[in-house]
Amino acid sequence: MKKILPAVLCLLLLCACGNRETQKSALSEEEFYKTRPEYFTFASGVGGWSTELEISEDGSFTGIFHDSDMGDTGEAYPDGTVYLCNFTGKLTDFACTDERTYTVKVGEITLDEEPGKEEIDGNIRFVYSTPYGINEGDEMCFYLPGTPLKGLPEEYVEWISMPMAWGEEDRPETLPFCGLYNLTTQEGFFS
Repeated sequence: MKKILPAVLCLLLLCACGNRETQKSALSEEEFYKTRPEYFTFASGVGGWSTELEISEDGSFTGIFHDSDMGDTGEAYPDGTVYLCNFTGKLTDFACTDERTYTVKVGEITLDEEPGKEEIDGNIRFVYSTPYGINEGDEMCFYLPGTPLKGLPEEYVEWISMPMAWGEEDRPETLPFCGLYNLTTQEGFFS
């Protein structure tokens, strides 16, 4: 899965969204999904884990969660343990909160493997799990680029500050990318 948002998609989203002063009306669901970034990442910036989402124009998504613990070894898996979850799903109940905030629900999510299943491959133990940061039924918020950080939940700003390496003194005033915040679990993705 690609981890970097193509510049063209970011420009399309910025052009479609405009800024708060010139935005006359919110985007429709169809307009939003046509201009949304495709890729979102949830990570802390430390450790060997992340959840990555690829969202399609119809609101369906594919994703992967992985967490490496190379110190968790055994005789049959001397190279460590990887927790893994490949999944697919669909975002539903699209609604506009304001010109820069849209809500959705995770309408369905399907895991490729049963959580708890284990297998060893190439000296590594793979333990199948659930996707960290996204579950069926969760309510999520999309925040468009240009959204003032002061108006966002502090939990979201903390999640995105770690991988962006933002300290209190160098946080931007507005969101420089499209954000995705899980209101249910208070965990944040960035594009």
